[in-house]
Amino acid sequence: MPVSIGRVSSLETPRDALSLGTFAGRILDDLDVWLNVHDAEYNMLVWNRAAERLSGYPAEEVLGHARVWDWCYPDAEYRRTIIARARGIVEEGVVVGGFQNEIVCRDGKRRCMSWNSSRIVDDDGTVRGAIVVGYEVTELQRSRDKLRRLNEELSVLYDVASVASESVELSVTLDRCLERVLRALPADGGLIHVLEVSPAADGEARLVLAAHSGVDGALLRLVRAAPASGLVGEIFSTGEPLRLDDLRLDERVSPEALASGVVSFAGVPMRARGRTLGVFSLLSSEPGGFSDEDLPLLVSVGDQIGLTVDHARLQDQAARVAVLEERRRLARELHDAVSQSLYSLTLFAEAGRRHLSRGELDQAEENLERLAQTSQETFREMRLLVHELRPLELEERGLEGALRRRLEAVEGRTGVEFDLEIENGLVLPGRQEEALYRVAQEALNNTLRHARAKRVVISVTREDSTTRLEVRDDGIGFDPLAAGRGGLGLRSIRERVDRIDGSLDVDSRPGGGTRIVVHVPVEGEGAS
Repeated sequence: MPVSIGRVSSLETPRDALSLGTFAGRILDDLDVWLNVHDAEYNMLVWNRAAERLSGYPAEEVLGHARVWDWCYPDAEYRRTIIARARGIVEEGVVVGGFQNEIVCRDGKRRCMSWNSSRIVDDDGTVRGAIVVGYEVTELQRSRDKLRRLNEELSVLYDVASVASESVELSVTLDRCLERVLRALPADGGLIHVLEVSPAADGEARLVLAAHSGVDGALLRLVRAAPASGLVGEIFSTGEPLRLDDLRLDERVSPEALASGVVSFAGVPMRARGRTLGVFSLLSSEPGGFSDEDLPLLVSVGDQIGLTVDHARLQDQAARVAVLEERRRLARELHDAVSQSLYSLTLFAEAGRRHLSRGELDQAEENLERLAQTSQETFREMRLLVHELRPLELEERGLEGALRRRLEAVEGRTGVEFDLEIENGLVLPGRQEEALYRVAQEALNNTLRHARAKRVVISVTREDSTTRLEVRDDGIGFDPLAAGRGGLGLRSIRERVDRIDGSLDVDSRPGGGTRIVVHVPVEGEGAS
């Protein structure tokens, strides 16, 4: 409700302003609109019934002085901002419309108000004061805040769900989920603990730290050492969220944890299909860093991450079952086809030997022919079975996907930086793709076991009529002449390269890293 008095004729004294304010106040009282009028020294001249009700201060305590500024704005720094705005109205003629702020009422409650004001000036230009009109918008502001928070929460959940849908290693997914949450919430660090079952015979289950951010040093060592005995373990065992405003007042928190600077904590269980699969926690260096309003969002995020963990485990389980089933099928085929063929070879060879010993050359020749034929059939059968043993990862993801998964799962987890560069649109025949994958895999294994490298780079490109694979690291290197053809796993690499008619170049020296380059002829373009 904008009000602008502007230049007012015959308003010669504060009494005239009082009369005007009283008249306007009677009208605005019925509309439940705050009205006050103050003079040029900010002493209050009019304070209507709505102002009394909204502020809690009666007119007899307000009129005639400027103390209302101190009462409604107890924070000194913010009070100076409000007074500066009032001075702009009185001294510079600034017209204020729709300005919102929060006042502190007499009972300590806070109200959000929307203000409109203008100064009062008489005909000769003398500034008499200012008139201020306001109405409460607390509920409206609360609705806006709730809507804003809901949008933020939906954005966080969308980000987490989007990350969870990406087909990457679970550890990478958890890191990215944690990154999205920390970007949106007032937290200094976060932890994701996941329940893992030991593959040993006892099948012991334990909580392990699967992802963390903003946590290092002694606190990280403490968290890794005994998660099940602290707050994380309590959340996991009870299945209930936990929020602590000040860890310094909690006997469950060790001095080592407090020494890290963490003051407040919020944690929720990660659930899926009725089971608790882990714990999602946030840390803050400020007291009361998390509110009750944060917990529903954290619970939703925790459940989303729990579904992600459960989905990843179901995929791994399905992959293991598929591998076992494939092994059983191959075993059956080996028994049904190859084993019988090998047994037939033995029978033909034995029959041919007997015919030769008796001088029955025609029968012996017939046995040898059948022996050769069966050998060819067995050879073809074995080649088909070997082809079916092509790595499942390579079959599902292709060369780039299989190498990236290997790098993320092994090198990434051991702290080795990596780059993977594969030319767009590069398509390789199956046997070349598998051979290059195996070569890269063996080279990476050598780097991990021997080179003590901090960084490794793999590139696959097309050069004229060849496909070029390069694997290089910044490790300690070695002397290729001293290692010979079979040193450091190079024999296996050479054999694989030879089988696809490729060439191998090994460039390394002590202290200078290692570079392995393989060139394979493009099939149909100079391949033998």
